[in-house]
Amino acid sequence: MKTKALLFLILCMLSYIELFGQQNNNFKSQSQLSKNTISNEYNFLYVLALGGYGVTLDYERLLLKQSHYYIYGKIGVGYGAIGGNDVGITGMQLPLSLNILNGASNNHFEVNLGARTFFDIPFDKVNSSVDHGFLIYPIVNLGYRYQQPNGKFLFKVLGGTDGISVGIGMTF
Repeated sequence: MKTKALLFLILCMLSYIELFGQQNNNFKSQSQLSKNTISNEYNFLYVLALGGYGVTLDYERLLLKQSHYYIYGKIGVGYGAIGGNDVGITGMQLPLSLNILNGASNNHFEVNLGARTFFDIPFDKVNSSVDHGFLIYPIVNLGYRYQQPNGKFLFKVLGGTDGISVGIGMTF
């Protein structure tokens, strides 16, 4: 039931992206966004006694441009932790997602949909023989992205299943 409700909520949000993007009738005369981006993302999540954090280095590639919509494929690698002191996963993370942008000029509404895989890496010698495994969880983030069509600077702030994410990067 929760999965169906989450899927319905995501579909509703995607259908209303038009409300959050900027309208621009002269869009064809403006430059397009860069095809490639490299950015650092910092994630902070705190729910009850459990929390999480992460740092990733991400690469994005423009896959599709339609009017004032942009779809980027994103892949990254980084370090993160989910859980409390006695339970949780700490180690390498690999995010894979689609970033859907809507907007013109410098300001964009961003929807980030995908999955993040955590690989548990034990740091103590006592439990090193235990199979810690991995965890896959969904990425559903919404937020603001500042990216100039002809510029090199990228800044974004997102909120969602990753908690609060702040990203800074460059475009080319």
